[in-house]
Amino acid sequence: MPCLYFEPTNPAGETLHSQTRLPLIEEYDGRCHAMSGAPAALGPMRWQCCNQGYSLGRCSQFPAAGFGGALRYSVSRHTADSLEIVWIEERDHAPFRHGDLHFTISKDRFLETELDTLIAAQALAEDLVLVSNDRAFRQVPHLKLEDWTLPSGNTLD
Repeated sequence: MPCLYFEPTNPAGETLHSQTRLPLIEEYDGRCHAMSGAPAALGPMRWQCCNQGYSLGRCSQFPAAGFGGALRYSVSRHTADSLEIVWIEERDHAPFRHGDLHFTISKDRFLETELDTLIAAQALAEDLVLVSNDRAFRQVPHLKLEDWTLPSGNTLD
């Protein structure tokens, strides 16, 4: 995945490496939420850290106790109503585990229902803030939530 503190906002206008496999499939412009005011992520740091993950020890804004790995995604099949996505979790720059995700376009959701539970459990285990606009996460006790789609407040009340 990209850096945990990177909010991708739109595909990058000028890509630095157009043929590289990235966690979000394309290179993105975005904002750094590790810094006060969430400024735009710029230039080489946007490429080297924000888009690629593995920011621990490379980015001066990344917390020292952060996660040192990455998640990679690739579309393996695309039809008019579905996407099949392969994901690979890396640890220390090597594949650690992998799986498939299936997304239904007409229903605008993943078919794997256990994903929300796994995502919430990971956020709780690492004491992380989960960034989502999915109100279902409000049901998870003690889960810290932010919604970056809201104009202010960033909460799911």
